[in-house]
Amino acid sequence: MKILVTGGAGFIGRWVVKNLLEKKHDVFIVDSLIRGNENNLHEFKKNVHFKDFYKIDIINKKALGKIFKEKFDVIFHLASSCDVGLSIDNPTETFKTDIYGTFLLLEESRKSNTKFVFISTCMVYNINIDIAITEESPTMPRSPYAAGKLAGEELVLSYQHAYKLPVVILRPFNTYGPFGLFEKARGEGGVINLFLKRFIQNNNLHIYGSGKQTRDFLYVENCAEYIVKIGLSKKAEGEIFNISTGRETSINELARIICKNKSRITYVKHHHGQSEVMRLYGDMAKAKKIISPSVLVPLENGVKKTMLWLLKNRQYLKK
Repeated sequence: MKILVTGGAGFIGRWVVKNLLEKKHDVFIVDSLIRGNENNLHEFKKNVHFKDFYKIDIINKKALGKIFKEKFDVIFHLASSCDVGLSIDNPTETFKTDIYGTFLLLEESRKSNTKFVFISTCMVYNINIDIAITEESPTMPRSPYAAGKLAGEELVLSYQHAYKLPVVILRPFNTYGPFGLFEKARGEGGVINLFLKRFIQNNNLHIYGSGKQTRDFLYVENCAEYIVKIGLSKKAEGEIFNISTGRETSINELARIICKNKSRITYVKHHHGQSEVMRLYGDMAKAKKIISPSVLVPLENGVKKTMLWLLKNRQYLKK
């Protein structure tokens, strides 16, 4: 198929591109490079199925119109503001990208009836008490970033109902691994990459708040594989799906996995404590009813793989 990936030079986007190319789909990429990095795509440039890269912002209506003359079969929409803290500091830019940008892409998809796969976030969910989060769990965005994603979901569903546009919505949990944008990830979403960077540089690991907050850490290759599998499934259309492991790990536990020396683990005041969700771990039973489950990389193994990659690619440590 002919597939467009927005945010394809970003962290998860880069791995989605890789997965699609391995399946021999023709891939086109849109990325403003505000958060993404074109070097993330370097190894794919000679692949016969890597068709084009467009350095544009998704709020550029005129440029999007020109790109959609290609008549894509599917769009994987990953371009977003992607930072909870920055969204609190600058909600205007977050809403421009995550709501208006999504609207413009939906309009282009409507005109050509292009299947629309929207990558949302687990941050849309309400505070969780004692059970794994399902797609039926209540939502309660605690930051403009989460609100923008939830608004994006509603826009996507409205286009399905109003125009019969084939759509799929995916909510990945906390993703980590090689090519993570270390300099731009703040808070628990990027905590593994940040911890590893500080550990390798012989700096203390800083934990925001108590460290009792939990997350469902998903290795990025597993995340990308599920995005492609579910996104391309006909059975998934019109539905929302979690992408997770179902394993709950506290930030304190994570720090101990990475650093055995307790004196190097310190606690600091949270930048935006009001946006903190204390428990996040997902139930993926719904997705597993329509696709074959992937073999998940265990957290300890994923941390080791990411550290080895970092040691071989030290230029990422300088960012």
